[in-house]
This record gives sequence, C-alpha cells and structure tokens, in this order.
Amino acid sequence: MIRKIIFGCSFLLVFGFIDNALCGDVQKQSNNKAEKSEEVQKKKIETKVKELKSARGIRFFYMKDSSTPLIHIKIAFKNSGSAYQKKSEVGVPAFYSQAVFQGCGKYSSVELEKAISDIASSISCNCNVDRLEFSLTAPTIVSEKAINLLNTILRDPKFEEDRVKLIQDSTVGFLQNQAINPKWMAVNKLIPSTIFQSHQYENGELGNVEDFVKLSIEDLKRYKEKFIVANNAEACVFGDLSEAKAIQLVDKIFEKIKDGEATEDLISDTDPKLDSVQKKYYAQGPQSTIAFALKCARPTDADVYAATIVSTMLGNPPLFKTRIMGILRSKLGYIYYGRIVVVHQNHASYMLGILETDNKKVDKAIAALKNIIKDLREKGINEDELKFAKGYINSSTLVQLRTSGKLCNFYFAEMMRGRGVNALNERLDGINNVTLDEVKKFCKDNLDENNIPFVIIGGNAQ
Repeated sequence: MIRKIIFGCSFLLVFGFIDNALCGDVQKQSNNKAEKSEEVQKKKIETKVKELKSARGIRFFYMKDSSTPLIHIKIAFKNSGSAYQKKSEVGVPAFYSQAVFQGCGKYSSVELEKAISDIASSISCNCNVDRLEFSLTAPTIVSEKAINLLNTILRDPKFEEDRVKLIQDSTVGFLQNQAINPKWMAVNKLIPSTIFQSHQYENGELGNVEDFVKLSIEDLKRYKEKFIVANNAEACVFGDLSEAKAIQLVDKIFEKIKDGEATEDLISDTDPKLDSVQKKYYAQGPQSTIAFALKCARPTDADVYAATIVSTMLGNPPLFKTRIMGILRSKLGYIYYGRIVVVHQNHASYMLGILETDNKKVDKAIAALKNIIKDLREKGINEDELKFAKGYINSSTLVQLRTSGKLCNFYFAEMMRGRGVNALNERLDGINNVTLDEVKKFCKDNLDENNIPFVIIGGNAQ
C-alpha cells in the first residue's frame, strides 16, 4: 500500500514530464544525438492533434494513431488538488486517489483489479497540488469494457470502512517515518514547506499527520460530489479510434455523472522563497539526500526556453556532460547521483535539485554546487554547451514521443499548462531559437549561489 501511495502522487508527475527524458542508456547515446541536432532542428512534427468537444461539452485533445491497437485516455479534474482544499483536508485528493479503487459498483477491490487485468488494460489515478488525474490504456477491441470500468470507478466508489482505514493507516505510517523514502519526503513535503511559506502549495500533497489521521469517508464523499463532475473535466484521447468514436467514449466515461460546476481557481501566482536556509533531518545510515530549489521561468514566460537550456546543462537529466554529474561526481567524487528537474505548477515554477552523497561529504557537495551556480551566474554556458543542450532536448524529445501513449502524456501535460495542439512544435522551435546571450541573461538574472534553500536528510558524519 505504501508503494501505491508514494507513486500515486506527484513524485511521478514531477519526474515524469518531458524534461526528464531518457536516463538509462542515454549517456551512451547523447553524443550521437548532439551530432545530429542540426538535422533534427529542421524537422516539423506532424502529429495531427485536434481540439474537440464531446456532446456534453467536455474539452479534449485527440489524435488518431492506428500503428498499434491501443487507446490512451487521460482525464484531469481541474483545481481539485491538495492546494484547493482546506488546510485540515489537504490530504483528501491523495486519499481519494487510492480509496476510489477499493471497490466500486458491483466490484470488490479484488474483483475490480481482476476485471481490469482480464482485459489487459490499466487504470490509475494520480494527484498533485493542482488536480486529480485518471489514466486509462486499453486494447481497442475492449475499449467499451474498459470505459465502463472507468465510469464505474468515477461514478460509484464504495468507500468501505475497513478498506479505507487500511489506506489511511498506511499513509499515516509513511508520514511518521520520513526515513522510508527521504527523496520522496524532500521533494513532496520538505521542499514545498520551505519555499512556499504562507501559500497553499506549502503543504504538499498529504499535509500533516495529525490532519490526515482525522480524514473520514464523509470527506471523500464530499470531495467526489464537488470535484468529480463533467464540467470540471478535461481530457486527452489518443490511439486507434476515430474522431467520432473518441467523442462517444468521452461522454461514455461521464455517463450518469452529473454536470456540476467547474471549480474556480482562487489561488494566486507566487514565486518560491529562495534564501540561504538549511534544514536538516536525521535518518539513520551512511548516506544523505540533499534537496534544493532554484529559480525557473514559468511556461508562459518569454525566457522559459532559456531556462530549459540551463536546467539541461546543469543536470537534467543526469548526464556526465552536465555540470552536476560532470563536476560533483566525475571530477570531485562528492556525490553518487545528482539531477535537476523543472517543476511547473499552475501558479509557480522552480528547478528542483537532488543530490545523493556520503554523510561525510554533505558540506563539500553543497559548497561545490554553490561554486557551479556562481560560475553559471557570472559566465553562463558556452557555445558548445548550447549546441549540445539543443541537440539533446530535441533528439530525446523525438525519441521519447514515438508512441501514441507517450504523445498523449506530453500533450496532456501541455494542455494542463495552457498550451494548444501545436505545443510540440512550439517547444522545438522555442529551443532552436534560443540564443547564447538569452541563456547568459537568464543565468545572470535568476541564479544566486547565496540564496539556495537546502533540505538535508541523512545521518551524522563519522
């Protein structure tokens, strides 16, 4: 259960967007990709994505792809994430994302799992600070059955007391022992509470233990009543189905679910609070996890592509050609692993960094990281690094988006950021058109080695 809860929330979303392309064998491929960058940069991607509306008025992106007999559907219930709840109920969306699978309609939890497995399909639910999301992948031939199951999950969850209590107890146990997964705690709880003080984002996805333990089945029912309604939903439908069929399936998903009202977005935009604070949390063992935050541009900002170049060369993904892995690991030997991830939320953006190191080397790793940031602020990157970053971003983007499932995920994320059906080419064009001067200006205006908040989870150096 802990595993489901951990990976059911924003950790996968944070580390799963397009900025995180290919970490496995990518180091071996990266040089070849950079060499081919000029060829890639000239290409336009014809995805034929359309914006449609169902008969009930539900907006969705659609793309037909008959290369494999699969359909991929993602649904977002807007402004329904943890940041949109009362402080005492911050954890309700995460709670709901697990409880909704503990039996629905005529199915027990075991029967539901079997019914989904029997048609070789998958249905999941994730939450983050901004929204609740459902995902479905199914063979085209059983799409009607899969849609009926998803509709039942949305329409008629049982919320049986004993099953719900198991989820609640497991989550409380996890929150009480942050050492179980220090990276998760740093990313989803400790960093947000540090950089978003007095803003709705500060509580993360689960909130405090003392509040989560008080949540009830009535809270889950009220959440469903308010947020799981047709007028609060947007979707992506990609795969082996016609436009007319896609419209039919979207309405089928929401059959017997009330129209309701779209949830108003009352949260204000904010800039992360970046200062020199260091927070330390003890965890037994010889290793430490260091999390930190840096300033980043928002998706609609003019310098968002310059920021993407900077995050790539700093450490996204963890290639040895980037500054963090190239210097902190290869040259200095201060870390085992390090990377940067760009986090875009509805009302804030930032670069999130993770370093993993020996307890004895925490101070050295932090000092060396500050020197890297200082060098970027003063000098920026060079022409070779810019060329490499452009080639890597464009090439890895094309490699990652070879399937309709991956394209669905990409366009869904871009849809949530307010972009349209041309989002992919806008991204490629934006990266290709960034100049070295623009990247250097971003570094000079936004990076500050003296104002980096750090969260350190680990044991004492011996």
